[in-house]
Amino acid sequence: MKNKILVINLGGTSSKVAVYDDEQLVLEKTIRHSKQEMDDAPTNKEQVIYRTSMILDWLEENHINVEDITSMALRGGNIPREMSEHGGTYLIDDFLKEEIMKRYNPDALFHHGVIVSPHVATALSGSRKIPLYVTDPPTVNEIAKVARIAGHPLFERQAIAHILNQRSVARKVAHELNKDYQDSRIIVVHLGAGISVGVHQDGMIVDINNCTRGDGPMSPERSGQLPMGQLVELALTGDYTKEQIELMLRGNGGVKAYLGTSDMREVEQMIDNGDEKAELVWNALIYQVAKEIGSAYAVLGGDVDCIAYTGGIAHSQRVINALNERVGSFAPSLVFPGEFENEGLAYGALRVIRGEEEIANYTDIDR
Repeated sequence: MKNKILVINLGGTSSKVAVYDDEQLVLEKTIRHSKQEMDDAPTNKEQVIYRTSMILDWLEENHINVEDITSMALRGGNIPREMSEHGGTYLIDDFLKEEIMKRYNPDALFHHGVIVSPHVATALSGSRKIPLYVTDPPTVNEIAKVARIAGHPLFERQAIAHILNQRSVARKVAHELNKDYQDSRIIVVHLGAGISVGVHQDGMIVDINNCTRGDGPMSPERSGQLPMGQLVELALTGDYTKEQIELMLRGNGGVKAYLGTSDMREVEQMIDNGDEKAELVWNALIYQVAKEIGSAYAVLGGDVDCIAYTGGIAHSQRVINALNERVGSFAPSLVFPGEFENEGLAYGALRVIRGEEEIANYTDIDR
């Protein structure tokens, strides 16, 4: 009997859903939610109702009975950070459900889909006890102790990045190389709205830049690591609010701040039209990403099996060629354009179901 897995990958303004029969993708869809739809369901509990109904309608349209679903694979799951720092696939058992519920406020304003995904899955399950799995939640923080030292005891480096897609792509690379992921040394470069460069060593992400909070290279809409002294001075002028400064770091930083667009296809068109500023900013992004890859290369002591490029920008051969010109001598490279979150969620659940991988152990707190 095949395992029919429903993937629930909920974001802030989008919902990605998919159905897998074992490894076989049956169908998938990305649903974009309009501002009006989001405004009509402002709280967590209203989002649960809205997204549950949406998924049921999608299944019905495609003639799939929710009663035939044997398990669900969720993104995030809102598992407490202190219980989910280790990578792998977690089973949301009764104890974990209780911990999630302690931190869930149904009447709070909706922030992100990872908060409501377990409640949507529970609603879809009805009276049936369908296993709910979460693979590599965003709270995973496997970076080595030495890499967490930030330079002052009040601060600590954290792994907040594209953990799920990073791991999915690293597993693909290991498969391509006929190696076990647990025995591989891989650098994965996720090129998207944010850019993360992850160091994968023996099955763990031992170092990665925090691409959401000003660490690593600039990206299409994020500033990356700014000169700290200048940032402190600007913050203390009183001319900018905390929210405005945070937008400089994420949302209105990087390429967008320089050129007014975060679409790298537009930037390449600007370069082709002779825009020298666009060419300089584009080259700066390449330079910074290559420098981050160089740091990752040093972490692995120069012993690297492969450098893998993924994310939306990896569709650009121009970008890949430019990066390979700078770091191509480090190791062979592979390109996996786009993202593989749905696949990573489904395959993670399937490995546990088949007994190929043990369920990830959450930290035991106040039990």
